[in-house]
Amino acid sequence: KLKAHITSKVSSYRPLFKHYRLIQYPIMHSSVYSSYLEQSLRGDIEKSLAVVETILSNTRNPCLATPSQSHTYDDKFSLSVFLTNIALMAVCNVLMQMGLKKDDFQRLIDVVVVKKKLAATLRFESTETCTLVKEEIIKMEGPEVVKEGGDSLKNVFKSKKVITKVKQFHWKMDIRYRIYVYGGNDTSGSGEDSFTLRDETVSCKIITRGNKEPPARMLDLHARNPSPVDVSLTWLLKQMDASSLTAAYDIDRSAESCRTPRNNQETMEAEKHFNSIGNWCSQVSRYFIAKQKNVNILKLQDSVHTGLNQDGMDITLAARASDEVFNPVVPLFESHNDKKSEGDARLLMHDDSAEGGTETGTTSPILPASDISSFLTEQCRTMEEKIEALKKQGDSSSNTTDFMTSNEAILTLLCKHLIAIISIWNKSVNYIEDMLLTQLKDAIGKTVKSSDLDDFIRFHNERIFHEDFAPEPFCYSVRRPGFHPEGVVTIENVPDSVDKKDIHQAMTFTRKLETNHKLTPVFIPINAAASVEFRGDMFLHAWIMSKFNQRNKFELAARTRQFSSFLLILGKMTGPDGFEPAHAIILQNKDEIMIPLLMEDLPSAKEFKDAIESLSPEQQRFAKAFRSMKLASSVFGVCIIQLKPQLEVLLGLPDKSLTKEIRLTQDLLSLFIDYQVPSDLLTFDGLSDMNATSKLLVVKNHVKSVMDMIKSAKEDEMKEEAMKADMAHDMFSKDMVGSVPQQQFVPKRASARVMYGRSSVAAPAALAATPPTSPPRWRSGFGVEVNSKSLEVQSQETQENKGGISSSNNGISSSSSTTNSSSIDFTHIPKKLNAAFEKFSADEVYGGVMRTTTFKTGEKWRKSYQPNLLSSIKTKAFYVDDQKREKNKALDLLDALSRSGSLPIACAELHIIVASTHSFEQSVVDTVVKKNVNPIEKIERSHLVVASLIHDVGLEKLLRSTHELKRIVGHSPLLLDNSSTRGLIDNNE
Repeated sequence: KLKAHITSKVSSYRPLFKHYRLIQYPIMHSSVYSSYLEQSLRGDIEKSLAVVETILSNTRNPCLATPSQSHTYDDKFSLSVFLTNIALMAVCNVLMQMGLKKDDFQRLIDVVVVKKKLAATLRFESTETCTLVKEEIIKMEGPEVVKEGGDSLKNVFKSKKVITKVKQFHWKMDIRYRIYVYGGNDTSGSGEDSFTLRDETVSCKIITRGNKEPPARMLDLHARNPSPVDVSLTWLLKQMDASSLTAAYDIDRSAESCRTPRNNQETMEAEKHFNSIGNWCSQVSRYFIAKQKNVNILKLQDSVHTGLNQDGMDITLAARASDEVFNPVVPLFESHNDKKSEGDARLLMHDDSAEGGTETGTTSPILPASDISSFLTEQCRTMEEKIEALKKQGDSSSNTTDFMTSNEAILTLLCKHLIAIISIWNKSVNYIEDMLLTQLKDAIGKTVKSSDLDDFIRFHNERIFHEDFAPEPFCYSVRRPGFHPEGVVTIENVPDSVDKKDIHQAMTFTRKLETNHKLTPVFIPINAAASVEFRGDMFLHAWIMSKFNQRNKFELAARTRQFSSFLLILGKMTGPDGFEPAHAIILQNKDEIMIPLLMEDLPSAKEFKDAIESLSPEQQRFAKAFRSMKLASSVFGVCIIQLKPQLEVLLGLPDKSLTKEIRLTQDLLSLFIDYQVPSDLLTFDGLSDMNATSKLLVVKNHVKSVMDMIKSAKEDEMKEEAMKADMAHDMFSKDMVGSVPQQQFVPKRASARVMYGRSSVAAPAALAATPPTSPPRWRSGFGVEVNSKSLEVQSQETQENKGGISSSNNGISSSSSTTNSSSIDFTHIPKKLNAAFEKFSADEVYGGVMRTTTFKTGEKWRKSYQPNLLSSIKTKAFYVDDQKREKNKALDLLDALSRSGSLPIACAELHIIVASTHSFEQSVVDTVVKKNVNPIEKIERSHLVVASLIHDVGLEKLLRSTHELKRIVGHSPLLLDNSSTRGLIDNNE
């Protein structure tokens, strides 16, 4: 019985905290929850709407505000102000029902808050005592027991009763609680600036048996003197007028922080204040509900023993009765057919002596002030009705020892009503913002995602930028002019789905640099002793990404065609003439490599200055030096080197002579990559006046000689290994003679097959397919002769090349002072971009932040390849060790193609990428709705700043028409500043 009673009580308490949860964890709004929020709000205000129909005339038809009703954007602000003002008045009505008198209310506003500038705090405090009244011993009779047996017929059946003596303790539990408002720091509540709302004492008698332990400890109740519960009323009182007791809350539309009817400073303060009052009410009501629950458990235990009826005032009924009190906070719209004069927007607190306002209306759908007065009157009437019902219930209770009285029930009722008011206010102001979200979705036809905005920006840039300066996709064919491409290199996004239609290339502002390589050479270091001079085309790319909530993923993809090849190098620019390789790979014959790009945003200039503002001078210098290094190292480079043209230069062949020599090209790459054959063994060494066909034939003969030499060396090595195997078998056989039966011996050739593998043919084939790790030892006289000669020539040329590189580097350093004025230091580009972005730093709070972005490759690459012409495509994962091995192989090939740096690389491209990210804190829709920001205009401005810097031209040349220029300057007037569009090269410096 006790278990069933407790279970039913606990289940009845669960609905009491639903409003509290809504206050603690407000609903996060997005397009997914739009319909849910509207349905939830309709369910909460259903009773209030029914009451509104009885209050207003039957010719009126107010209803829940919806996007389909005719209204303006300003009406949403008016509705937000309307809801907040009526909520303020409703809270004040509840405080007056709690015991705050009207005169005290006026004095609290006028004297404490306005004149004395003191903070006003509402406090609930309680003191608990548990006293032992008396201790007694009682006799408790047990049930009758019938016992058989006896020495006579009279005593055959004998009944007995067991009487037990039990100690019984009588306790008196007292709780004294106070609710008062105090000004300043006078927490005692007895000063002239303090006002008492309630000062009550409740008590109850509890009987326990067994151990002499207070009931509070047995049930693990609150401490004897729990901490007081405080809530500030200062903000609420500041919104009130002392003379008329009216709410004058309003939203400052001209403030920069005012973004939407929901997202503004005034509404944020109201939300913070209302939620704090809601939490205070929740703690107070939970305090009394928990006390009654625990005391009822003890009283129920006593009633089980004594059989007494302990039913009394049930405080949970008061909590449920709060749902029947009219809630005046209702987001209503009403259409007006006739234009009327505008009424008073100030809301009057309900007062019996107050005169009803004149029923005036406006063309706005907001209800007039007279209706507000009627709503507040109905609120007070229903509150008084429920209070009287609770008082009658308390007076009619026959139990004089009941713990909770009607006063505590009334207090719980008022607290729950306050929680309901604040919950509906929270939902209503959020619903106003949700209306904007719904209207935006209906206008566009879908919920805009970041990918949709990227598509629009791509389309928008093509429309407004001049064709010479419009951003282009980073997708480049590796080809000679007029010939079929060898492959393609691109940067593309990683789609969220498997749909290939979602793949797009990165859009960059591209400028082909007209660089004089004789005056401004670029060197690529291949090892500590040699660097390769780059003389190919150079492209400068400015890549601007937009980030909403989370960043899109990108990867660099390189693909080759069949019988094609090129060398790909990734790294960073180290200055105007330096490119430091970080990764390199050789791609040939339908290879495809997918390299993930990991991006990291550096703090913006404003964020950096704000962070170091309070640091010491030494700490600031350290931070500035480190930031300068990070900015300089953020310039990413992609170098693409075509192998066939470089092989022609290396071997002394005419231009384009290897275009149709597929077999020869494959053999040359195999000799250089797999066997690292010196190029002097293959270079054309005939007469210079020979035609292209003759020169090509000479090179083919050289290649055939070396290939035959390698084949002969492999055969000799195979024979030597076979001889070693036979000798090892003979020695093993002699040692085993006499100790092992004859039938266990294995034939020599069978033994060799076992050592090599499955068969005697499999092992030589495997060895022949494995390239040697060191240069082969030539066994024939021809091989030795050629090798020694080539080594001499190679040694001499190596010394000459080293000397040439050294003198060349010295020449660059000595002439650098004369070439800096006409060259571009690529490491300074991020600094100039940061200086340009800093001019718009005041817009970072709402318009997004422009940050420099750094690149690095991911640890796991994906390579697809075809082992031979008849096999299918296979995929392999490349990790750090594989990447390092491929880099060494690629740089070794580059060393061979350039003769350790003596030959420049001409048929190549170097793409220099400077990346920035326009970061927004929220999603696209939330940025438009909650921040009231058009991200298209902000991203458009960033693109113009970057394009002007990269192309070194003004805005009038970047745009297609003057109409676009006027439109853009209208929302971004700072773009007219010439210093924000300075080019990369400043000849006046």
